[in-house]
Amino acid sequence: AVRDYVNKARLKALQAAILLEDGPLTIRPSSLLSCPRQGWLLAHGHRPQEMPRGIGVTFASGHLLHAFSYAFLSSAIPPGFTLSVEDSVPLPPWWPRGNPLFRERGTRDLLISVTDPEAAARYILPPMRPRCVVDFKSAGSFNARNYAKKDLSEAPDGFGYLPQISLYAEDDRVYRLSRHALGD
Repeated sequence: AVRDYVNKARLKALQAAILLEDGPLTIRPSSLLSCPRQGWLLAHGHRPQEMPRGIGVTFASGHLLHAFSYAFLSSAIPPGFTLSVEDSVPLPPWWPRGNPLFRERGTRDLLISVTDPEAAARYILPPMRPRCVVDFKSAGSFNARNYAKKDLSEAPDGFGYLPQISLYAEDDRVYRLSRHALGD
């Protein structure tokens, strides 16, 4: 299964990352929710500095790490589960619309779904959730140093990623199911 996935590798994504060919500047859910100031500045006409030379290789490394993660998970997923990789998902009604700076859709890295609860019960303790959203994060040396300094026991979401995952979880009723399970 790993070989099959690698053969389907997203070479265009790697090329675009290396050459910084991501298309027009847009505000992604990951940037707006983890750093609202960045979204506000962009929406009000402030443009970021140019990316440093060679940064594309760092971005491509992240894409490659994602591809390896998908390949290994695809090859190891046990019976009773399916994986859905890099789905384009609609953003919720409150997301800004009608402004070309804001993306209209997001990309969910991975959705793990239970397809056979009896088989899945061998791997999951109750209560079993029917779906799980996974978002991979890779970091260059600058962010890796920041991760090492954080005390995640004091601030479990010290980097602001949970709102992004929640946003992607709203699709496929994952968000509503998890809220229901929590008694909300």
